[in-house]
Amino acid sequence: MVDRFPELAGIEIAIEDAPPSDPAPWEPRSKVMCRTFPADRAARLRPRVVLYRLPIHSRAGRASIRDPYGSAHTLIRSLLAEGLSDVSGIDPNALYGDFTY
Repeated sequence: MVDRFPELAGIEIAIEDAPPSDPAPWEPRSKVMCRTFPADRAARLRPRVVLYRLPIHSRAGRASIRDPYGSAHTLIRSLLAEGLSDVSGIDPNALYGDFTY
């Protein structure tokens, strides 16, 4: 994907068990499964997309991550497309095709 979108090369992707706090006032009140953080040049931090494993697992239910066409895999790909789009400005449909979740 970096070949098609070189601007993605500088974005960090991380996985944490759960968000460290409740949703911010501007975030939906539903479970936070992913957050994005812009670059902070003063702190020398690159833009980041953080996925939260436990809320994703809760939302996906018993779906197996090993099934590339299953709901867990689709949810994670959608969350990544949304997060990468947020920090890069690239349309999520360009990153993931039919962007829905």
